[in-house]
Amino acid sequence: MTRGSHDEYNTLRITNILYSLSMFGLLLKVGDIKTVDRILTPRQSTFGIYLIHQILIIRLLPELFKGEILAVISSSVYLNIGFSVLRFLIVYGISFSITKFLQKTRFKWIIGN
Repeated sequence: MTRGSHDEYNTLRITNILYSLSMFGLLLKVGDIKTVDRILTPRQSTFGIYLIHQILIIRLLPELFKGEILAVISSSVYLNIGFSVLRFLIVYGISFSITKFLQKTRFKWIIGN
């Protein structure tokens, strides 16, 4: 913000690109993780989570965290980090659950299956 950035959460910075490339390289080095593939089934659930998570962020989170809690959260860095982790866990958990549920119904075509 001190350098005049209009969007401090811009993901096209060189550090984010380098981070993404290094994590991709790490995943290639690790190889297959059988437990993750068996439990989370990323090949079947990733697109569904991608489609559903934005709806939850726009519609559900403002209803869950409206009012005074936002003023409390912005008062401390640690509370803000905790709040971000909590939001991630809520959105990912619900998105994953909805995706798994839809995979077992005849409406699985909605999430690309």
